[in-house]
Amino acid sequence: MALALGDTVSENRVYILARYNDAEGQILRDQERYGEAITFFKKAYEGFLQNTNSSSRWGAPFLPLYIAQCYLKLGNYKQALDYAQQCIELENALPLVRTSINSDVSLLLSETYEHLGNQQKAFEYLKKHQKIRYESDRLDEVNQVADAEIRALIDKSQEEIIQLENERVQTEQQNRIQRLWIFSISGALLSAIVLALVLYRNNKNKQLANALLSEQKEEIQSTLEQLEATQSQLIQSEKMASLGELTAGIAHEIQNPL
Repeated sequence: MALALGDTVSENRVYILARYNDAEGQILRDQERYGEAITFFKKAYEGFLQNTNSSSRWGAPFLPLYIAQCYLKLGNYKQALDYAQQCIELENALPLVRTSINSDVSLLLSETYEHLGNQQKAFEYLKKHQKIRYESDRLDEVNQVADAEIRALIDKSQEEIIQLENERVQTEQQNRIQRLWIFSISGALLSAIVLALVLYRNNKNKQLANALLSEQKEEIQSTLEQLEATQSQLIQSEKMASLGELTAGIAHEIQNPL
């Protein structure tokens, strides 16, 4: 109520107040306080008729139905018949047929005409009510089948989603394992390359050392050969010197005989 009175837009205030009266009327009706409920329902009905918004148009047929139900409970069958007819007029003005309200008002009219002694009308509305209920039940069955099919599709889709999720997880695990293998192989390959470079460098160093040693060996060999040649020359020179001395001694002895 405070919300309705505080709204600055007149149309909104009327609609909210009508909804409030509707709620109060339903509470009183459920408590079987039908006379008090009718007062609130009529206020709500007036508020719905004053509004032109779609909510009011679709909600308006319920109010005369509620009023008619209360009058039926109170035994005021003429008023119940009058408001039931208003309910039908408002409902028929809507572009969509609503099964629930048509079923309720047909049953109410059947009971009302029965109390008024018009058995033919009572039977006609009872048949209409039964037909609506039958079509509603058939529609419910169709909806149940459709719901079952939709549920089956949803379950199947859910299973496919779970399967795809499992496949995605497996693929990620395989990719992770493959990445680990790639990293391991890459590490081993890098280690092999580093080892090959080290061995290559060592081999080059060994080759350089061997070449240096070979060069030094050749130099030493040349030096040894020079030393041997020098030694040979020295020995030859000593031999020649000794021979010269011997020759000189012999010549001296020849020149100076005893």
